[in-house]
Amino acid sequence: MSYADTDQKRWDSYGLTVEPLASHLQWMVCPGNHEIESDYYTGDNFVAYEARFAMPAVQQPKTSPSQEQMGCKHPYPTTPHSGRDCTPSAFTGHYDWGNSFYAFDAGPARVISLNSYTYTHPSSEQYNWLKEELEALAHRRSQTPWLIIMMHCPFYNSNAAHQAEGQASLMRDFHGFEDLFYKHKAAVVINGHVHAYERTHPVYQNASQDGAPTYLCVGDGGNREGHAKTYLEQPQWSAFRDGLSFGHGRLVIENISHMRWEWFRNDPTQSDLVDQANAIRRARQLANAGASTVTVESGWYQPLKARPVDDSVWILNPYKHQEPGPPQRSPMNTSLVIIGVVSAVAVALVSAIAVVHRCRRRRAEPHAECVESSAEMGSAR
Repeated sequence: MSYADTDQKRWDSYGLTVEPLASHLQWMVCPGNHEIESDYYTGDNFVAYEARFAMPAVQQPKTSPSQEQMGCKHPYPTTPHSGRDCTPSAFTGHYDWGNSFYAFDAGPARVISLNSYTYTHPSSEQYNWLKEELEALAHRRSQTPWLIIMMHCPFYNSNAAHQAEGQASLMRDFHGFEDLFYKHKAAVVINGHVHAYERTHPVYQNASQDGAPTYLCVGDGGNREGHAKTYLEQPQWSAFRDGLSFGHGRLVIENISHMRWEWFRNDPTQSDLVDQANAIRRARQLANAGASTVTVESGWYQPLKARPVDDSVWILNPYKHQEPGPPQRSPMNTSLVIIGVVSAVAVALVSAIAVVHRCRRRRAEPHAECVESSAEMGSAR
């Protein structure tokens, strides 16, 4: 969010910057590595994040200091240093409840926010809370048919940045979180962390699969570290990716079966190549000049509907809402129909045999009666 990175006045300036929007829309957040901000002396983590937001907590927060984080520093933008980073990309500590993980309803959707940087093993508080939350949701799923997950670290990422980081691999492959998402028919999993945008096809266990969640890595919102513009060979599960643009997305729930995802590049006038040095220089320019550096003709000031959509897709709900179907005939009724048809055929055969015998007995007479009887049988059929 703020990229304060232990510089607390940046949290204040961030809050003032987003206040015009955050005061009108629900500003729901989840913790990432830049919110860890380990204390140099105590090793406490997520202190500012927990204090500055008030998400719908299930319980009071539980935390424990990370002894290995004591003495940490943040190397950016200051001179790199040896030792621990206060906002490490790969990290697992103890921060449960509070703003760490929680859930809320948004219209027909249940949104679950998770923490990639606390314990996630099957005996952890987060795992057991998630399992209970999903089981409870199953009993009222018809009222909230959409399930949306958000957390910082992506399970699916074809960018060279943040590949195979420990906490994400543990959650997905060893602690069973992906299996829970799939079993309970999550429609969308929204992530950040990688400073780029990538959308998957519905995917489960590294293979495209109908009925699986769609993963949206929207880590392109803007930062002072530059773009993650280097990608690996594109896997078959990857549908769209862009590592050269800042952007944002909009998720619109149309009905119980379809939602629309749209991704927009923020400003078409921005430079295509933004590395760390350019990002720093641009941030200083904006800080010195203010909003006047962005002209009113910029696409940023256009209404959202007027901006071109750069990526979009219809997402089908893996959860199938069960409506009562038309009444079905009982097996007994079907049997009676079959018996009736068989009986009708039997009667027709008996009648035909009787007509034949009658005709044979009266060979000497004209055949009018036989012809008349045959016509009658034809009409009966």
